[in-house]
Amino acid sequence: MKRYLTLALAVIMMLSLLACSGKTEEPAAEPVVEPAAVEEATEAPTEAPTEAPTEEPAPEAKSIVDTWTLTTMVGEGVTMDAAAFGLTMTFTFHEDGTVIVVAYGEEENDTYTFADNELVIVSEGAEIKGTYDPESDTIVIEQDGVKLNLARGEAPAKTTETEPAAPATGDTETVGTWTLTKAIVSGVEVSAELMGQSMSFTFNADGSASMDYNGESTNSLSWTEENGTIKLTTFGVDLYDFTRDGATLVLHEPESGVDMVFEKLG
Repeated sequence: MKRYLTLALAVIMMLSLLACSGKTEEPAAEPVVEPAAVEEATEAPTEAPTEAPTEEPAPEAKSIVDTWTLTTMVGEGVTMDAAAFGLTMTFTFHEDGTVIVVAYGEEENDTYTFADNELVIVSEGAEIKGTYDPESDTIVIEQDGVKLNLARGEAPAKTTETEPAAPATGDTETVGTWTLTKAIVSGVEVSAELMGQSMSFTFNADGSASMDYNGESTNSLSWTEENGTIKLTTFGVDLYDFTRDGATLVLHEPESGVDMVFEKLG
């Protein structure tokens, strides 16, 4: 199956890891307003309209032929900004019914149909369905319980922004690159290779850190370590807490019960 069809699985994994940084809040319940008492009034004569009301013309149907960029992903109650974590994905729809999808730095050529604001992308016999909203001029693609929100136009060029590194207070054994080797779910071990995921964290001696996820890098990270716990932050916001146990780092997500295990390779 083509690589971009596995995006939903990757997003679910990322959302489970990043839940603390992007949870959406339930909207507050609107107060119930009691209807005001209706005062009796004498009926006033109504005047006939001088002109017949004119109907507003229906908005002109818009075409989706253009390039669309992934902006946010929503799954398991969490909204994640794609650009903030270096996840890039574009869909370029052509008038001849073909679509070019660029994800993970690789290009795929597929076909699509679009009618009554309903979108269907066909890739290797699999259908991915989406909906176009003419009011907001956005496309929402839903796959495996994850919604991918697309905005018209290509993403602006990404500027490299680096957080000032804080002095590392951790053990020098932590310095280096740690690669995801497996996940443990309900006592069952699943290899990263079987999951089709590539993730690593690099902890530098000066307190800076970076993350690589499926070939996309995020560099604006810092780390500190105390009593065997490595805390990873970005611009003062806590992202993850790792536990170092000898030759492994374990990232535990309480809500999903998943343990992500990282090791130094090579």
